[in-house]
Amino acid sequence: MKRSSRFLNWRDRFGGSTTEDPRLPATPKKQPQEYPVTVEIKGKRYTGFYTVSSGVVTVESDWGERSIQTGPRAEQTARSLLLDILRRAKVPVTLPPPRNVFSNKKT
Repeated sequence: MKRSSRFLNWRDRFGGSTTEDPRLPATPKKQPQEYPVTVEIKGKRYTGFYTVSSGVVTVESDWGERSIQTGPRAEQTARSLLLDILRRAKVPVTLPPPRNVFSNKKT
C-alpha cells in the first residue's frame, strides 16, 4: 500500500482546519499605504502620517486623528487636517498668508 504524501494533509497536521474559518479569504486584506505629512510652524516641525482609502484621508499624529473626504489633492488635504489637529490640541498655529494662484504677477 502506497503511503500518502505528507503535504496533502498539511491543514490537519498544523491545525488549520479547526482554527481557520473557511469563509475567510486565504490572504489578508491589503492595508492602505501610509505617507508622512509635515508642517512647519515658527521653525518647529510637526509630523503625522496619512492614509487614503476609498476617497477618505485619515491623518494620525501624536496630537490626535482626523478624517475627511478628499478630492484629487490628498497630500494638501492631509496638511490641512494636521493643522486642524494641532489647532485643536492648542498648539500655537499661525498660517502663512495665502498665495493668490490667479494673480499674473510672479513672486
